Amino acid sequence: MPPQLLVSVRNEIEAEAALQGGCDILDIKEPARGSLGMADIEAISAVADVIQQQQVDVEVSTALGETTDWYAAAPPALPAGISYAKLGTAGLRPDLDWQQRWTGVRRQFELAANRNISWIAVAYIDWELADSPPPLEIVAAAAEAGCAGVLFDTFAKTGRGLFDWLSKPQLRALVNDIHSADQLVAVAGQIAAENVPTLIDFAPDIIAIRSAACAEGQRTNAIHAEAIRYFKTAMHNAAIAN
Repeated sequence: MPPQLLVSVRNEIEAEAALQGGCDILDIKEPARGSLGMADIEAISAVADVIQQQQVDVEVSTALGETTDWYAAAPPALPAGISYAKLGTAGLRPDLDWQQRWTGVRRQFELAANRNISWIAVAYIDWELADSPPPLEIVAAAAEAGCAGVLFDTFAKTGRGLFDWLSKPQLRALVNDIHSADQLVAVAGQIAAENVPTLIDFAPDIIAIRSAACAEGQRTNAIHAEAIRYFKTAMHNAAIAN
């Protein structure tokens, strides 16, 4: 089965453009706040409302910032209609009890929403820069916690992408471990259309983009439907060739 295309948007206007471009999953985040920057809860609710009003068959995920952001703050209640949530792991590496802290913050979000949430664990492939546990630890923790999947992403948005940090054998081994646990694999990190044929060989379930969906390929610019269509075409062609 070909991978789904996730497009990260910051508000309902960008959500409309992503839907026009043909995304399969709408992800909500604020790129100005970092790799996994959480958008204001009002923006998250507005995007969820767009999907509900249009009754489109698109899942919605949201970024919730880093685990460390919530040590001294009460999480807001996420709106209904959020299929997946992601909580970053930057800054957790020195903490011997990081898994307990990570689990505790996720539980706080579930208590605030008064429901269980499907979690996507975040493995930063530039984990030393992020001061995060390495990907292998995140994959193991995600399986133990019963997460819905694992996202491989870059913490520092410096132009270096997925394969600048992970070798192909490393990625293949990690993907196999995740799929063996019946979890989803999502890949991100400065992915461009020309990377798609290589990525398809690793059988990810989700390819996640922000920069490639934006004007001039700049992640802080606005989403363009035409850029998403271009990327979707690359995915379609790669799937046929594969």
